[in-house]
Amino acid sequence: MTNRSRGVPTALVSGLALAWAILQPALALAVPSRHALVVGIDTYPAEGAVSGGRRFLPLHGAVADARAFAALLEKLGFDRVTLLVDRDATRQGILDGLAALASDARPGDVRVFFYAGHGSQVRNSLSPELDLRDESFVPVDVGSVKGGVEVRDLRDKELAKALNAIIDTGALLTVGADSCHSGSVTRGPKPNAVGAARGAPWDERDVKDGSRPAPPETRGALIISAAQDEQPAQEMGSPTRGAFTTALVAALSQEGAADLPARALFQKVADAVHVATHGSQVPVLGGDVQRYVVKFF
Repeated sequence: MTNRSRGVPTALVSGLALAWAILQPALALAVPSRHALVVGIDTYPAEGAVSGGRRFLPLHGAVADARAFAALLEKLGFDRVTLLVDRDATRQGILDGLAALASDARPGDVRVFFYAGHGSQVRNSLSPELDLRDESFVPVDVGSVKGGVEVRDLRDKELAKALNAIIDTGALLTVGADSCHSGSVTRGPKPNAVGAARGAPWDERDVKDGSRPAPPETRGALIISAAQDEQPAQEMGSPTRGAFTTALVAALSQEGAADLPARALFQKVADAVHVATHGSQVPVLGGDVQRYVVKFF
């Protein structure tokens, strides 16, 4: 006689359990993971960070921007959102965070990197760019000495290598930057007619870096940044927020917006920034045509 469990043969129950045990790992792999690294820096050292003769005064809305963007990603269902703000947003901390995005990524997974803080430029006499400058992010520990070496800006060529490592895994990468000089993916106080801007004097010390990593946007990454290379990124309002991040979060918070083609979503952001800054700030969208016509993430 066949044993039964609530009318179902035991052999059938065991077979279904075995099938589920076999299928479960495959189903888990079939669901893309969605991880993000979000960075925001307002508070540099109290006396003002100094590096290469430059002094970086505190910002007022970058951390609020980072927290708002991180909260949005969690609302959109991201599995893991790592938030680095102020003292945790060191140069090595950012690089380690980017490495973590690549470490467990598989083809089809979604990875996002977002930065809000000071942007600057560094002299590079070996750069292929006409202005012989690399665009850069300014980590919170810039100017400090670690292991006998001064902590410098995190330049676009260094960022490209870290971002390319994520792309190499086959993951879908989206990068956002709310900083000055962010047209090449790389904010700070500077009075103007609209509000404060996020940028800093450039570092005139020549890094002489002739490396030419492939631009991530030519390898499948989608990059949306606050301003053209030569433009500041505005901070405004009360409480203070970045014009670009405010527009980006507002656009993505609309029902169905996350499913819009990237180009359509970008246009909403660009139009809002144009109004907020009276046309003085023009966001940039970088990537290939295939990324423009699919969802932002």
